[in-house]
Amino acid sequence: MIKKIFEKILLKFDKQIVEQIRGDTMQSRILVPTLITSLVSILLIAAPFFGALFWIRSVVIHNADEMGETAFQISSHALEQQLKENLVTRVYDLAGIIDERLNDVKNLTKLVASNATDYYTKPMEYRPRFINRAKDGDNIGNGAPNLYFSRGCDTPSVVREAAIGANIIDVFEQVFSLAEDITASYIAGESGYLIIVRNEMSTFTNYDARKRLWYLEAEKRNELTWSPVYLDSTGRFPTVTCAAPYYDNSGAKPVLKGIAGNGVLLKNFRQIIEDADPGEETTVFLLEKTGRKLFSSDNTGIKVDPYVGGFVSENLLESPNEGMRELARNMINGEDGLMEIHFDKSLNYIAYCPLDEIDWSLAISIDEQKIKGNIISIQSDINVLVTKIKKASDNMLFLMFILLFIVGLAIIVFRIFSVFELSRKIVLPLAELAQYASVFDKDSLTKEISLDVKALELRQLVASFNEMKRRIRQYISDLSKTTAEKERMSTELDIASKIQISMLPSSFTPQPNLPDFFEIDAKMFPAKEVGGDFYDFFFIDKNRFAVVVGDVSGKGVSAAMFMVVAKTLIKNHLQAGLSPELAISKLNIQLCDSNKEGLFVTMWAGVFNPYNGKIEYVNAGHNPPLVKSGSYSFRYVTGIPHDLVVGVMETAEYHKRVIHLAKDDALFLYTDGITEAFNNNDVMYGEERLSDFLNTHYDLSLKDILSELRNDIKEFAGAAEQSDDITMLALRYKKEQKNEIEEPEEPEELSDLPESLDEIL
Repeated sequence: MIKKIFEKILLKFDKQIVEQIRGDTMQSRILVPTLITSLVSILLIAAPFFGALFWIRSVVIHNADEMGETAFQISSHALEQQLKENLVTRVYDLAGIIDERLNDVKNLTKLVASNATDYYTKPMEYRPRFINRAKDGDNIGNGAPNLYFSRGCDTPSVVREAAIGANIIDVFEQVFSLAEDITASYIAGESGYLIIVRNEMSTFTNYDARKRLWYLEAEKRNELTWSPVYLDSTGRFPTVTCAAPYYDNSGAKPVLKGIAGNGVLLKNFRQIIEDADPGEETTVFLLEKTGRKLFSSDNTGIKVDPYVGGFVSENLLESPNEGMRELARNMINGEDGLMEIHFDKSLNYIAYCPLDEIDWSLAISIDEQKIKGNIISIQSDINVLVTKIKKASDNMLFLMFILLFIVGLAIIVFRIFSVFELSRKIVLPLAELAQYASVFDKDSLTKEISLDVKALELRQLVASFNEMKRRIRQYISDLSKTTAEKERMSTELDIASKIQISMLPSSFTPQPNLPDFFEIDAKMFPAKEVGGDFYDFFFIDKNRFAVVVGDVSGKGVSAAMFMVVAKTLIKNHLQAGLSPELAISKLNIQLCDSNKEGLFVTMWAGVFNPYNGKIEYVNAGHNPPLVKSGSYSFRYVTGIPHDLVVGVMETAEYHKRVIHLAKDDALFLYTDGITEAFNNNDVMYGEERLSDFLNTHYDLSLKDILSELRNDIKEFAGAAEQSDDITMLALRYKKEQKNEIEEPEEPEELSDLPESLDEIL
């Protein structure tokens, strides 16, 4: 029946189509079921679709007003709760930001104190440095380092002590570059000197840091501490200082040498809070343990009172409002939470929590009226939205009806003609092509498919089959050649790797007739078949032993060739008797002269005297070595900046440095393939883990230390692929010394010292 209906309809368009349908052909078997299923599918989809649309419209119209009222009640309550929760979240987020900034200041204070301790523990490793000496009445500031002596303290011994401490100005540069909140960084010695860098201009007159609040607090607690709020040296700005003691650890007991500090102005907290963007409608304030309001975004915090010579501030414990007094007590006790505090004509929500880094508490306040304003705005928006929903539902229903009618009609017409043409023009040629394709063996690859078709797509398909055959033939040929070439290259790279490894010393053998004063071992593991890392060690003569570790930029064959050139040249220069700095300077000129690939090498080259433990070395952009000295654990040699890498600039200058080793002291050299080894979580092995490993395994033999370190790196990396060459070298000194280490000459009497810093300058 349905078939006859289709025939009557199609007779009005095309008699040929009807003839195809009436015959028992492939076209009729495809066309008739396709048309029937298309029509039935459209009707089955359209009926429930329109029923659902009318039902939805009636529900929307009937419940629009009721939904709007309910939405308003729910959303207003939810908004109020959300705003309260957001207020609590904001106070914790802002506290976290402030703690993070304060933690940066604390870590930089530790850095300053640690470096100062190193200067006075090993003063012979640092040159005295002389900086501008400020006198009473001088202006200090604008980021320039200054040295100031308390009255009566500028004796020659104090001058010399301050000159050693002046090395700290390099650390001050890092401090100011890493923490924008710090306005002044300084170290103050127990002997009366002050080395300071300030951003704000200040005039020092009869200033004694040892009597300042921040100094006394840190000295009393004998640990890193935050000072109470005080007026800075200008007497204009309330300030808080993070201070830490530094020592001379060269003796049996640490000796306090002074206090290091970093000052932060309270006014800087405004910028921190503005950067965190707590919201224009809120008020933010900080409270200290006494209940005093230190800072407030509404300018009700600490203010300087020139008449009393100090500062004044509101104390919330003395507030006439009982709610504010309760809030202050909770904040002082380190509690957190949200309070609703009533004032004469308003209600305020106040969220508060303690800071982790300093003994303060943070609060954010918002007026209830500002919340109600948002609720009224929501009610208006909901009313407008409900009206739009009613209108949109009518428009949508009409448009969907028109759209579905047009789409259904287009689908039926399209299916009639497209399926017929598809069955008539494509099915048969495709069957013939399938027959060709079914016979697809080794012999058929050389035969072209010949099929008489008119459709462009089918001609392209035939051409594609023929092209596929040609490409398969070509692919088989190319694959054979590529496989042979890869086997050849693999063999050559394996030979190159063996040659490269053979160039490196595999073991250390003491020279005949020379005492066995030290031991040394080294290992190198390339990331590819050949790598850019290298090491070398050899006797120059009986008094000098050369040690070299290098890392060429890049990987693979080019890096390996560059490595061979660099290793050969530096060994020739050192064996010729050149000092490390002259040898590397000459190597740098030679590499720059023919470095067309733009490669460079980081290098640590040293000359070791096994009779007195002295190592003269140059660090050309290489990783800082680790040294174990005396009772100290392995520590990085970071006090002096390294020189430029080799092969980049012909005019680069290189400087000799010195390390002294005593009995059982050790030196460890490495490349960044160790510290920058990654695991599957993209976490680096790192310098701290390396030093911890060496300190834990120091009692092993050098060979076992290097073997266990390699295993530890593999265990850390897990399944992650090695991304860089790994090279490690360890030297342990075994000779018992008896005053054989060179010491710098000292004046015979105290009177030989200059009487003042001005005389030194």
